[in-house]
Amino acid sequence: MIWILPTLALLSAVLVLVSVRRRSEALPFVATLGLFVFTYLGLVVSKWPVIVPPDYTIWDAASAPESQLFLLIGVLFVIPIVLGYTAWSYWVFRGKVKVGEGYH
Repeated sequence: MIWILPTLALLSAVLVLVSVRRRSEALPFVATLGLFVFTYLGLVVSKWPVIVPPDYTIWDAASAPESQLFLLIGVLFVIPIVLGYTAWSYWVFRGKVKVGEGYH
């Protein structure tokens, strides 16, 4: 059961290589996200519940609930601003560079 996540990470890496060679636009991005997610999940699953060896569990290493709440509230405000700014910048700069132009 523990080999599922490393296998998915390896398949994601192969998918990145294949999709880059085919000059796909969205698939390498999604496959790279899968590569990172499956790799980190595999690390967590293999160490669970002792996250910091030799004897700290995930509950021992966690910060106070008040600190986690403060960070959660901060993330709930910051992430929409970052995503909105990124979407706006993509909208502003769309279509500015034509195929064959640029510094390449």
